[in-house]
Amino acid sequence: ELVAALGERTRAETSAGLVQRLRHAQVPCAPIQDVAAVARDPQVAASGMIRPLECDIPGYIDVAMPVRRDGERPPARRGPPTAGADTADVLAEIGMG
Repeated sequence: ELVAALGERTRAETSAGLVQRLRHAQVPCAPIQDVAAVARDPQVAASGMIRPLECDIPGYIDVAMPVRRDGERPPARRGPPTAGADTADVLAEIGMG
């Protein structure tokens, strides 16, 4: 019932408007963001958590390791494989290739 009531009350509002109203009322809150919005967030950019990485997947975003060694994040070795890139190796490993 509560979810339905909140939905009816907030459906016509923007996320930014709701966050502003809640913060004004001193309610701790934050918007829910998709991956693209997180990647554009200034705090995320300043933290170095999102970094460029050349790979074969258009629009791929690399998320850095959250730990640092000697003040540096470990570098990414390579990007993820494209769909099907490892199929032959996997099939051979299980005796089907």
